[in-house]
Amino acid sequence: MKLFLNRFSALALLASLPLFSIQANFTDISASYEYGDAVIYVKAQGIVSGYPDGTYRPESTINRAEFTKIIVEAIAADNYGNESNCFSDVGSEWFAPYVCYAKSQGIIGGYPDGTFRPGNQINFVESAKIIGESLDVKASTSQNSDVWYGVYVDGLSAQKAIPVSISGFTHNVTRGEMAEMVYRLKASVNNKSSQSFASLNGEASVTTNTTTSAENVDEALDSIFSEFEDDFNDEENFDLNIDLEDESGSDQSSQVAGSEALPIRKYKDGTYTEDGVYESPGGTNTIAVTLIVESDMVEFAMTTEVYADSVSQGYITFFNGGLNEIVVGKSLVDLEIPQTINGSSLTSTGFNDALAKIKRAAQN
Repeated sequence: MKLFLNRFSALALLASLPLFSIQANFTDISASYEYGDAVIYVKAQGIVSGYPDGTYRPESTINRAEFTKIIVEAIAADNYGNESNCFSDVGSEWFAPYVCYAKSQGIIGGYPDGTFRPGNQINFVESAKIIGESLDVKASTSQNSDVWYGVYVDGLSAQKAIPVSISGFTHNVTRGEMAEMVYRLKASVNNKSSQSFASLNGEASVTTNTTTSAENVDEALDSIFSEFEDDFNDEENFDLNIDLEDESGSDQSSQVAGSEALPIRKYKDGTYTEDGVYESPGGTNTIAVTLIVESDMVEFAMTTEVYADSVSQGYITFFNGGLNEIVVGKSLVDLEIPQTINGSSLTSTGFNDALAKIKRAAQN
């Protein structure tokens, strides 16, 4: 249904809509979720879009490639170019333009061996550096400058932008925590409880406040409404498309997580990277295989060379080109790949070697 509204009527209507209509119906984000206001904000800003099944998966960890993409989307919109091959393990994959843009802007630097390691889970201090460099959130002076991440942690702490669920410097950041940090900084939300360098180091308690979750949702909505006002540019009227119900016509507020018994899962959710070894006419080759596993299903797969001869490197590229189509959406429990993918036959042996290790590491 298309409505023609003036600017004030539009804001009034948006404010009266149920929370789930505004947040684009993420089925796994309830009104009680501690970072729900942040997820609302980053979705409304176009920074995240969620998964095809309508979920956001806030408790899932996030890898370095995914995190970099989200931060670049937050600061550069669509103006990040189409660069590639900026690290030895970043070629022309989907994440290459984001990673290469971040490198060109001095946001990331990679590892001393010339790799970026896109499939590795990102921990808090790594994310603090990326956020600090991209949003200019660094402490000008720091009592903790004896460690490289001191200025970034202190910068986020000064903005009260470190969620209390982050338990330490090496804590693997979740999608919910990522949204929360971006929200607090982009929307200037500084009335929430926050960790500090000292509290993360076990030397002090968390900085707390008494702001209610309802007040936090109001803050998020205020930020969204202000974006609408910026876009109106003194025009009397504008077109607003609003879906008042989901596709089934049901009220989203009735969808409560946990209403049905969950199936027993064989593998733990997470991002896993293991090396696989195989022989080719050029000698022994080693590849790193990264899989993202959710509810026993493979959500993402990538193979990068650790050591391979020049001919094998080409076949690894061919192999990667057809890998996700075959693997993504399949159950890890009985995952098998064909011997030949896109003309590459020997790489499969290395993949299966790494796959066996991933299954052992992920097993519940």
